[in-house]
Amino acid sequence: MKNFLLSLLLLILPFIAAAQVYSVVEEYVTDVRYISKTEMVCKERRVITVLDKRGLSAANLLISLNKGYSTLGRFSGSMTDSQGTLLCKIKKSDLEYTEYSEMLADDACSYFYTCEPPHYPFTVTYEWEEKHCNGIAWLPTFVPQGNSNQQVYKARYHIEASPGLDFRYKFFNVSANVEEGIGDKGGRVLDICMDSLPALHTEPLSPASYEIFPHAYIVPATFVFGGYNGSYETWAAYGSWLFSLMEDRDVLPQNVVAELKQKTASCSTPREKVQVVCDILAATTRYVSIQLGVGGMQPAPAAEVCRTGYGDCKALVNYARAMLGELGIESNYVVINTERENITRDFVNGSQFNHAILQVPLDGDTLWVECTNPTLPLGYLHDGIAGHDALIVTAMGGKLCRLPSYTHSQTVQQNNVAIALANDGSATVGMQRECSGAKYEGLHFFSKLTKVEQRDYLRSCLNMPNAEVTAISYNENREGVPSCAVTCLATVARYVTKSGSRFFVPLNPLKGVSQLPAGDDRRTDVVIKSGTVYVDNVEIVLPDGFMVESLLQPINISSSIASFEVDAVQDGNVVRISQKLSFNKGRYSKELYAELRSVVKALYDVSASKVVVRKQ
Repeated sequence: MKNFLLSLLLLILPFIAAAQVYSVVEEYVTDVRYISKTEMVCKERRVITVLDKRGLSAANLLISLNKGYSTLGRFSGSMTDSQGTLLCKIKKSDLEYTEYSEMLADDACSYFYTCEPPHYPFTVTYEWEEKHCNGIAWLPTFVPQGNSNQQVYKARYHIEASPGLDFRYKFFNVSANVEEGIGDKGGRVLDICMDSLPALHTEPLSPASYEIFPHAYIVPATFVFGGYNGSYETWAAYGSWLFSLMEDRDVLPQNVVAELKQKTASCSTPREKVQVVCDILAATTRYVSIQLGVGGMQPAPAAEVCRTGYGDCKALVNYARAMLGELGIESNYVVINTERENITRDFVNGSQFNHAILQVPLDGDTLWVECTNPTLPLGYLHDGIAGHDALIVTAMGGKLCRLPSYTHSQTVQQNNVAIALANDGSATVGMQRECSGAKYEGLHFFSKLTKVEQRDYLRSCLNMPNAEVTAISYNENREGVPSCAVTCLATVARYVTKSGSRFFVPLNPLKGVSQLPAGDDRRTDVVIKSGTVYVDNVEIVLPDGFMVESLLQPINISSSIASFEVDAVQDGNVVRISQKLSFNKGRYSKELYAELRSVVKALYDVSASKVVVRKQ
């Protein structure tokens, strides 16, 4: 069979190259023996052919485990060329093992192997076995197509459960072949087939990978993990399990409670008390990811965070929640995913979350608090949580919700630029950039930069090589819809292009569009994640004795996805250009991509335009 597959692959190589396929999954097989609520054995087989170096990453192996919960058993591997000739064997001792993580402490560990083929195409085969114990909160997911520009030839998933064990499953972005039955030992058996998956191509503004790539979630109906009993029957039940992990972990030392109440004694509203708690977090703690305890799911005790001064998102939320509880303010632990807006509301699966925040439901104003960065304005909805699905965890169980987000009109980046031209073509430029709503965090970082870094950042915003930037100032408004603004002065020795008595003056001194989006051969829907308005107001003061010879004509392009308008007027020796670009949040059919491209092309053309003036 292996030689047949290789021969078939060689026959279709010209077609694959034309379709921009870089790798082919010849076999992706997962075989799960679900023994008990605390024990499971998984056998895996991968056979992947890489056609050129652009698909090399698909051949690299990563096996992620959890110390104390899973181990790697037997392993074997090999690499062959296109004729089936063995290039090398891959033994378990060839795998690299690491417990390194971006986290300070983590229960996770990994085995990995990096392929170094002598030539292309080549085929790599991996077979291994994982043993899981001490609790099964998740069953292996089925994601046979893990890369763009990758075809899948054969993909199978088999699970057999012991009698009395049950599981649930759901498919996404695929119509899979499924067979269900009862095994020889009387337990439930499920077979999933996802053969012949065509390659998917990445494009700008595409839907997220989980909305495109075929995959299946499989979860136990009920489970035991770390000694805690849980259920995936409903979101309420899963929320109850998360709440049980926090029980008796919100106790604070009495001296800390007394100091907290003293600091909030002068507060006249609950919101002011919440702000004091955030100030305490900012002054006395720091975020450090520590993924220990019940597979990294359980928050550290509040007293421990208070004593050490650090914690991960779960620990800091639990600590803030404990302090608010001592002040008589209700708050709730919330889990959310910072990388995806939507979760599968009709299929309970805890692996969809990767972050924790705090909800404080005040009268008439619900606050969502990012405890890992308490320096943000109170209640600010940053890009990783705004408009995302979340699960509120309470003593009564879990409750799904969707966080609010800033409106299109609230999310604005506005540049106001004044340019004074001199007779020799040099210029003095005053610039202010203001960002509000969801754009606030795009400039919030500025105050933390050094003077040199601030100058370099502002120079990078200007389309003026060798500009000297001075008089930098920064301010922000933290009330209501947050905003921040930076201003500066810049001088440039040569701002215009000279040709005889004419000056060719750049219409916009700011960095514009560097390239156009790809052509109209669109395969996926267009996704605008955040509605945003960009406004540029530019004023150019001409030197005495100069007149405008050519000025940009007004432009007004509007579509359902985006709009762009430009107006340029002359008032004596002053030229004023106003430019507004708007993107509307939403998911649009691929047929509308041409509309978006026409808007961006107009912006591109304007960015390259110049005002022509000449000496009288």
